[in-house]
Amino acid sequence: MPRRVDVLPPLAGPEPIGPGSNLPVIVNPRRRHDRVGWLALALAVAVVVVGGLAAREPIVAAWPESAKLYRAIGFESAPATTPGLEIRNVASSQLVESGVPILVVTGEIQNVSASEVRVPAIRVGLVDANQQELHHWTFAIEADHLAPGSATKFSTRLTGPPQGAITLSVRFAPDGNG
Repeated sequence: MPRRVDVLPPLAGPEPIGPGSNLPVIVNPRRRHDRVGWLALALAVAVVVVGGLAAREPIVAAWPESAKLYRAIGFESAPATTPGLEIRNVASSQLVESGVPILVVTGEIQNVSASEVRVPAIRVGLVDANQQELHHWTFAIEADHLAPGSATKFSTRLTGPPQGAITLSVRFAPDGNG
């Protein structure tokens, strides 16, 4: 015949295991250290990304192929100037040949560095009163390298420029194209 067993009410909390027990010790996981590690990783990635975007001009100057990456993620990769080169003495004039208006843009590229520099293509843009670019074109100049302190002149023509253009934007083209 079964015997009746009285069940004791549960204790308020776990009791400590006495010395000499062979039961394993349960250690509480430390989640705080995991969060700090992930936060440090996220911060490091953010610093690299922001640094790469902020320093894109020297990066593209040192490694021209990186310009494609910047363009792919939506950032203009060409610096306003190419290190060692300056665009100077830009002038424009308008002609009419056979009843067709022609815009002529001239200027000079000067090597202001102490070493020979590759000369990229030039990009000319026509800008309206709202600072919107109406049209642009790219052209290469004859000299592909300039010695220290030397300069070369350029000239380009656009047949039938759009109406409403009030100013020019002349700069070096990214990767030698528009």
